[in-house]
Amino acid sequence: MADIPLVDQGFYGNGINCYKEGLKTVGVMFEYGEAYEFMGRHLMSLAAFSALTKSRLQLDLFYLTKWKAASPISSIPSIDLDHSGKEILCFKM
Repeated sequence: MADIPLVDQGFYGNGINCYKEGLKTVGVMFEYGEAYEFMGRHLMSLAAFSALTKSRLQLDLFYLTKWKAASPISSIPSIDLDHSGKEILCFKM
């Protein structure tokens, strides 16, 4: 997966808006909608140019801790390793 260059406006406050155009020029996003589109384009490019399979995508979505930052603003079905422990990764039905 990719890192998402999204500004936390709650952290930086309104002062960051003075730099908004310059930051957008280098690819920084200010809105969640922009970030969702970025993620969609990234996943579609992976599907088009690599061996992105359903199981690989599920692994990326379920197990990568990089998605932790997105979980408060989305309904990504992820496993909370802090809560469940790494042992849950060995579970099989």
